[in-house]
Amino acid sequence: MNSKSRINLLSFVTTFLMILLAITVATNLFILDQLPLALIGSGFLSALLYAGYLCKSKGEYEKPAWIVSIVLGVLLYGLILDGKGTTGAYSLVLFFPIIIYPLLGLQKGNILYFIFGILVWFTTLYGTQNWGLHDPYLYLLNISLTLFVGGIVVYHAERISIDVVKAFHKSSITDPLTGLWNRKMSDDMLDRVTDESIRYEKNYSMILLDIDFFKKINDKYGHHVGDKILVEFAKIVQENTRKSDMLFRWGGEEFLIILPNTNAEGAATAADKILEKVRNHQYPEIKKGMTVSAGVAENTDRIDKDSFFQRVDKALYQAKDEGRDRYVLAN
Repeated sequence: MNSKSRINLLSFVTTFLMILLAITVATNLFILDQLPLALIGSGFLSALLYAGYLCKSKGEYEKPAWIVSIVLGVLLYGLILDGKGTTGAYSLVLFFPIIIYPLLGLQKGNILYFIFGILVWFTTLYGTQNWGLHDPYLYLLNISLTLFVGGIVVYHAERISIDVVKAFHKSSITDPLTGLWNRKMSDDMLDRVTDESIRYEKNYSMILLDIDFFKKINDKYGHHVGDKILVEFAKIVQENTRKSDMLFRWGGEEFLIILPNTNAEGAATAADKILEKVRNHQYPEIKKGMTVSAGVAENTDRIDKDSFFQRVDKALYQAKDEGRDRYVLAN
């Protein structure tokens, strides 16, 4: 569940509980003449009003979510006690995980649901003797199964939701063919690296690679062969970069490498190594090797990312103009 959906759910549950508590307080105060219960309800209502204030006015989320979840748990626990063993009483526990897991997430939801479940279970174990049930142990079994099933079902649903979000996020930042980060991700990482470079006064370098005469491969052998070569090329480059380096498929046959905390000489050495590995590799699909051209630069003056990329791109085209199968270090 995304943040907007969580906030909408929090607002709905808070509003619903406030309306319910307001009706309960009014009923206990003016109809049933139960002042203690009205005061307790007023306390819960005040807590919910505070949670709503934090969420709407202060823009907070986590603290209001905890307040609402705890208030909901106490209210459901009170209803279970008041039900004294009826089917409707123990079925109320199902509402708790349905609300708290989306609000708090898996880890925090598990903690709160575990505390709630233990409290309900021990209350059932030691309280049913005074409830006049025909078979207290059957009630204990029912509520145990309800707690278990409710937790497992909602946990599994939330787990699937998280996995779907992760899969969607991964597909949005990776190239489906090579598995490398895509151009969108390179923009985000360049922003971050450039900001860190300015803040901490640390230079970084960049290498822009372009496979030489790749269009001829596609025209002669077909795009399916071209795709295989791109995958194999990406693997070669990936195997010859450091773990700290960031490798992206920029587009088509162009690949971008960001080298944090690396000067021009280090980047040139890295580019030369990649060029040699590519040059000496034989591609079985075309029964020959290939070459690559590269532009290399160090962001010594810490200019903005677009201007820096233009500098690297200009160096790449200079390498092409000078005969390809080489790198050019930008001035």
